Amino acid sequence: MKMVWICLGWAALLPGVVAAEVKVAAQTLRQGGFTLLQVPVSSTVRLGGAAVPVVPQGGQAYALLGFDRKEAATRWLEICPPAAACTTQKITVASRTYQTQNVRGVGKAHREPDPHALKQMAADNAAIAAARRATLAAATRGEVAGGLGFLERFRRPSVGPITGVYGSARLFDGAERSWHKGVDYAAPTGTPVVAPAAGVVRLARSTFMSGNLVMLDHGANLTSLYAHLDTMAVKVGQVVQAGDRLGTVGTTGRSSGPHLHWGLYVGPVALDPQFWVAK
Repeated sequence: MKMVWICLGWAALLPGVVAAEVKVAAQTLRQGGFTLLQVPVSSTVRLGGAAVPVVPQGGQAYALLGFDRKEAATRWLEICPPAAACTTQKITVASRTYQTQNVRGVGKAHREPDPHALKQMAADNAAIAAARRATLAAATRGEVAGGLGFLERFRRPSVGPITGVYGSARLFDGAERSWHKGVDYAAPTGTPVVAPAAGVVRLARSTFMSGNLVMLDHGANLTSLYAHLDTMAVKVGQVVQAGDRLGTVGTTGRSSGPHLHWGLYVGPVALDPQFWVAK
């Protein structure tokens, strides 16, 4: 990610106290967007009262904030440096209008899962949650074992036209089931899927709904996932760099045709991956 430093105005909680310097590295203040802050090392950061991991790196530290699909228009951010008064800032998040997409051709087994499938889905969800916990734990400890992917401008993980966008309500054969937590790229089965930035593999698993699924930890509690893969070319714990192959496009799991589903998350909050892609 190309770093663009912008001074952010802070209102000190205590009159006359000069706040420690905080800078914005990059941001998109819209629903599904994010803010990446540079803060003093050993600071405590909270968004809406919830703790945000602070990752030290080279004499400075970073905190990544994510905004949900229906994020409230106003959020309050508090930063407490180690040797200065806490400061607070109002963040205004712009709203968005989302599409409705009707997905056809999904088999009954994935529209109406049977008890065996439901058991597998529960195990899949537990594995995904464990991968996210590992990502959060690493960020909380200040670790970036997979590199500084969260500081990079991401590349597209696959070729092909975009056939599904972030935030859209998903109707499967006319019945609304969910909303789309990422971007879909249509491409032939076997098309390479590559890492958009540096990271470490937290999950590489065959799942019921997402098919063959890979998850990367990019540092600072940022994870990306790659679903419906035909093949997987990585294993848990493997470190990858931007452009390294993760697998190939497929149509495994709940899918109506060959495509890559690419998701991006800060913790459990799904972001719009297109905000991270180099233009």
